[in-house]
Amino acid sequence: MISTLLLAAILTPAPIVQAPPPPIPKNPTLIEFSCPDHDRDDQHELKILQVTGTNRVTITTILLGDPPLDTDGMVRTTINVQPIAFGQYVATVNSIAGTEKSDPSDESNQFERVPGRPSKLGIK
Repeated sequence: MISTLLLAAILTPAPIVQAPPPPIPKNPTLIEFSCPDHDRDDQHELKILQVTGTNRVTITTILLGDPPLDTDGMVRTTINVQPIAFGQYVATVNSIAGTEKSDPSDESNQFERVPGRPSKLGIK
């Protein structure tokens, strides 16, 4: 009987525990992105796109200038999403060098514009 219980305990798979998804930033004030060619660009362009189901519509485009690289190789700069309407959004970034513009980055994590104060969470 003991060997049967032991065998059952060995053969019973442990439950899979998944980490909870990260919180969705609300009213973020920081954008973080990588820029492999940062030493060759003049500025960056941020596009904020409203999310409606699978559709994306560009709401605004913001010139970010050329913020410096942090020590970890990421570019971080502050943003203000207060002027946009309440809703769900993603962002993309382009690098600009003279008259050349890169393809847009992959979409950031989703964020929300909601009533209230900015969160300390940024978008990546």
